[in-house]
Amino acid sequence: MSPGALFAPAPSIPAGGRDQLVGLLILAVAVSQSGHITGLRGRVSSFVQIQQILALNRQARRDQARLDALNEALATTAATDALTGLGNRLALDEGLRLARSRIERQGAPYGLLILDLDRFKAINDERGHLAGDGVLAAVSGALRGVLRTGDSAYRYGGEEFVVLMALTGPDDAFAAAERIRTAIEQLQIPNARNAPYGRLTVSVGVTTVGPADLGADDATWLARADAALYRAKANGRNRSESAPVEVTRTEHVLGGPISLVPSSGPA
Repeated sequence: MSPGALFAPAPSIPAGGRDQLVGLLILAVAVSQSGHITGLRGRVSSFVQIQQILALNRQARRDQARLDALNEALATTAATDALTGLGNRLALDEGLRLARSRIERQGAPYGLLILDLDRFKAINDERGHLAGDGVLAAVSGALRGVLRTGDSAYRYGGEEFVVLMALTGPDDAFAAAERIRTAIEQLQIPNARNAPYGRLTVSVGVTTVGPADLGADDATWLARADAALYRAKANGRNRSESAPVEVTRTEHVLGGPISLVPSSGPA
């Protein structure tokens, strides 16, 4: 090939070809731009979707937190006595379960107290049940005022209450019973038919449970405290008594003490 051929001008493109080339270029640019736009739209759409998903997740977490709080409130309500604000029988069952677990793991003893307001029926009979409800609320406040952090109090039924407490010394349970008895007497609530005191008083039965008692069921534990409560009633009321060594029966009647040891006298 001659040197001149290398520098020869390119052959001219016919007018129709130029139009086609321009059209192809425009099409290529359009396709490229369309691709960019489509990609951009895809990224924008993905970003929006991600933000929506994140927002839904945040809302779901808020809803779950509200649901958890509601469930906790419902559980608390279900385990709370509406009148006194103390734990109810359901809460007592759970408290006894936890006490058993701690005794089993640590060998730590617990005190179990049953309290019964002396001749409380006279207040309802003479002043009405609304007045009686007010007395029960006042008693629950007195209980809270003398119990230690970690001690638990429950309304067991009617005018009867239960206290469950971890013990750090051999006399803790009886000392707590006496604090409770004194605090309720010091409320100075009149009860003329509760002779000879003339005011509201309480009798308290006390027992202690530890590793040796794990083989006994809750009813037996409560029966021991109830037997001590009966002794307090039989010995004049407004007093605390510890559980006897033996209990002849293990039944426990809701709403009032029963005789669990051979004895005679008022309940």
